[in-house]
Formats: sequence, structure tokens, C-alpha cells
Amino acid sequence: MKQRTLMREARPGDLERLREISGLTWEGEDYLGSVAVEWMSEEGLYVSETGGVVSGSVKVSTHPDGVRWLEGLRVHPDFRGQGIAGLLTGFSLDLARSAIERGEARSIEFATYYRNEASIHLGSINGFRIVERFYFLLHDGIGQAELPHRLDSPLTLEMMSGYSGYLPHGWELCHRCEEGIEWLEQRGCRLFSTSRSRSASRFYGRGDPGSGSGGFSILLPERRDEMVGALCAAGFRFPEEPGEPCLLVFRLDPS
Repeated sequence: MKQRTLMREARPGDLERLREISGLTWEGEDYLGSVAVEWMSEEGLYVSETGGVVSGSVKVSTHPDGVRWLEGLRVHPDFRGQGIAGLLTGFSLDLARSAIERGEARSIEFATYYRNEASIHLGSINGFRIVERFYFLLHDGIGQAELPHRLDSPLTLEMMSGYSGYLPHGWELCHRCEEGIEWLEQRGCRLFSTSRSRSASRFYGRGDPGSGSGGFSILLPERRDEMVGALCAAGFRFPEEPGEPCLLVFRLDPS
């Protein structure tokens, strides 16, 4: 007999289970376990409960410029193949569409890894389309020949001219707008510079390569691929080969 699956808001008592699910996702390198406490302090984190056991999760976040951002879609390995990911997706889409109907949002968006076939499939069958692609590059910090250094200048829209539609923060993104700049600064993004090449002289990101804390990452729009060589010369690298855009941004506009 098929067990019934219910959707509900996440509760503090779900934390251990969410960390377990995270540890069993992406070979233990998933981020859900590290953000679950923060997400529980916000609105929008939900879990699926199958037969009285938490079987999955999804987060519906509010991003600048009227976006409902879908993230944190996870299913415990014991419950995969039972359609729970589809149920979580449908539930989150219903919430986001209701926000659009109330005039509180204008679009629904998410981002995923280019080899995440399950998420790409769910997006496709629900009417999402790819609107942008990004390269993901890492800098290992101490020990590199040339370290990008942090600038005191605040982030501004003018400085973000290299980004057209989206401004990334990790694997979350927001629209390029004034509200988006504030959103980035609240999350610790700052301006950096490297003198290696004028074309790659300024960019923004998280972390501090010179702090000894172990690393720094940036997301570069596919259309700025001319900067890849200069950034690699300055110590950045692709985490895996081939070095191609690996983050896909999907959007679903109201019909």
C-alpha cells in the first residue's frame, strides 16, 4: 500500500533529518545542512512527510524584483523514485503562483547544475526555460602567484555592467537592479581586483583569497567568456573539466 505524502512547514524538530538528507546528497557535499537553521528562521522552508517520516524538502524564497526563487529541493534516498520530487515541485509552484496572483511576485525562478538531469527535467515539464548560463571558478587563496585583493568601493549597478540580467551569490541569483545590489551586500559580497589584465581588473564575489580562510569563488556570465583566460592566469580554476558554463538559470513567467 502506497504511503500518503503530506506537505508542511519545516519545524526545529526536522533539523536532524534535514541534515541527514543533506549528508546523503551530492556525495555529502550538499549545502542544505549548513543553511537549514537559517532557513528555518525565515519563511518558506517546507518538508514532505511520507508515512510520518520527513522524506524531502523545498524552499520558496523571496528575491528582489518580484521573484519567487525555488531551492533546496531534496529527497531522502529511501524515498526516491516515488514521485516525491514532483510533489514538492508542484507544491512550491502552487505557492509561488499564488504570490503572483496576489500581486506579490512577477516570476518564478531557480538555478541548477548543468548535469542535474532530474531538476532540468522537472523544470522543462513545468514550463521553465533557460535564461542564462554561468561559469563557476574557484581561487584557492594563499599560495597563488597573484591574489585578488578586496577594494573598499561599494557595489553599484554601474560596476555590474558585465552582468546583464542576473547577479549571482553562490548558487543563488537575483535580478540586476538596485534592490539586488542591496541584497548582495547584505550577504557579504564585495568588490575585488586583480592587476593581471585590464579586462579582468574588477569583479565581485564572496570570501577573501588573502585571509588564509581557504578560498574564493565567482560566477561569470557565459557572454563574458573572454575573461576566463585572464582569471585563470590570476589563479582561478574550474573545479572540473571541461571548463564550460555549469550553472543554469531557469525562469517561469506567468501565462
